[in-house]
Amino acid sequence: MAATLVPLATATPAYAVACTHDSGTGNWAAFCSRDGSDSDPGGVSGSAKLSNLRTPDYAQINFKAKGEKFTLINETGYTAIFHAYYYYGEQRYQFFEGVRVGAFQKQKINKTLSENRRVYVMACVQERGCAAISTLRS
Repeated sequence: MAATLVPLATATPAYAVACTHDSGTGNWAAFCSRDGSDSDPGGVSGSAKLSNLRTPDYAQINFKAKGEKFTLINETGYTAIFHAYYYYGEQRYQFFEGVRVGAFQKQKINKTLSENRRVYVMACVQERGCAAISTLRS
């Protein structure tokens, strides 16, 4: 089933898309977005976010294709765990896996990757679930 593109209320032209993975439990739900207009020809930036539907708590991983930059945001009272992979053909390789970010903390990670590689990012909140998107590109 094709995803319906819906503009998000942000300053950049990002679009909400169906997440590749959503294992949110209870009040936790996954939200994902893609943005192909970040000045990286062929690149597609985006994010995966696991949000509590009743509070402002969330964990989010943002990927910027221009420069392969990741921002890991934990706005919860729990530990958040983040993963990022890239693909060469059908083979998956690790950018980073299991990076833990403490409650109400943020971390930035820069990586290098050749152009036009598929990128997969995942944000998880301890015992609350995960959100992931696998349709981003370097």
